[in-house]
Amino acid sequence: MPELELLKRFAPPPTTPAPEARQAAREALLRRTRRRRFPRPLLVVPALAAIAAVAVLLFWPDRESRVDERPATRKPPATGLAPTRPLTQGRYLYTRVRGGYLNIVGDRPGYAVFAPSESETWISLDGSGWLKSRNGKPAWLTERDHARWVAAGRPDIVGKGDDTSIGVDDQGGPTAMPTLSLPTDPDALFAALRRDKSPDQTFQTLEESLRGNYTTPAQRAALYEVAGRIPGVRRDPAATDHDGRPGTGFTLDDTQNKLRTELIIDPRTHVLLGDEQTTLPGYWNDYKSGTVIGWTVIDRVEVVDKIRQRPA
Repeated sequence: MPELELLKRFAPPPTTPAPEARQAAREALLRRTRRRRFPRPLLVVPALAAIAAVAVLLFWPDRESRVDERPATRKPPATGLAPTRPLTQGRYLYTRVRGGYLNIVGDRPGYAVFAPSESETWISLDGSGWLKSRNGKPAWLTERDHARWVAAGRPDIVGKGDDTSIGVDDQGGPTAMPTLSLPTDPDALFAALRRDKSPDQTFQTLEESLRGNYTTPAQRAALYEVAGRIPGVRRDPAATDHDGRPGTGFTLDDTQNKLRTELIIDPRTHVLLGDEQTTLPGYWNDYKSGTVIGWTVIDRVEVVDKIRQRPA
């Protein structure tokens, strides 16, 4: 059984119900290709961490992690994130992403490590495809976390990555992309996204529509318009992603779980550039407000004819 599936079974349930059935199935399909969105800290017992261990030595860096540092200057607008060809049968939506997430282990006492990763995905219209991912060297946000990890025996809680098919092992088979029939009229789209959903669920559905799914320029323009209408969402026209690329930020606070999520969208092409998740006052283990606990940068999105370097 894949390591992340084991982690998922031991994780606490989310604090809010999943979106509609199609979107929930799509979320399961891409569970290893997108940044982790744990509404509350993921608790992993030491024994489970040992099961996932591989022969990789984790080194304590020379100083506290710089996971939340951004470039000093704004970069030029992003390119290469809007597909130029339609996604048809036999083609794949290719996405290349960099980022990291806070992996919280145990609770007596618990500690956390920031796990960087890179991933490439090839997804077809029916939801099947391939995933290649590589995990980087873990970083520690505090010396306290590092000391607790050492006391736990220095387990590997990150792993190497994946090189595997996706979609085909889900119950009932792959799930078709849910964005194919999205309305292009902002009013109709907003009504569809908001139907029987809380603002947090609507925000998450909008994010998933822009991440790892094929959308037309008209659909992306409507999603960009709708983002600012979601109750509680704040708009920042001068935002930048983690690499310093300029965009419009759409931010929503989760006051129950003390988290803030910002989506950065290109105002010209309406593509998702990336996202960032930071702590609010009262987050787990007294992390100070504004601590970056997750971010992604989307490097490439295009429609391709085949999966690159797929194993025989």
